[in-house]
Amino acid sequence: MMKIATIRQSINLLYPVAYAIKMSKKGDYKIPDYFDFVVPPLEGFWWQEGIEGVDYSNKQNFKFHFVNTYAGFCYKRKYLSGLSSR
Repeated sequence: MMKIATIRQSINLLYPVAYAIKMSKKGDYKIPDYFDFVVPPLEGFWWQEGIEGVDYSNKQNFKFHFVNTYAGFCYKRKYLSGLSSR
């Protein structure tokens, strides 16, 4: 069965990064091309491999990805490199 702790860990990795970048405007270092942005809601994508549709009787087989959209300057400057696939 998929552990709730695994889901929480995944979520707990995304928001601190987003808010650290957002709140960087209050620090001494200024990120080039920074503009203020709203941290959007988290998006979750769920699926089960090897089947079409969903088999609710086998919830332990669910796979997931959680994603958060960041401001464009983050991608341009590679601030988020190394965070994917973790």
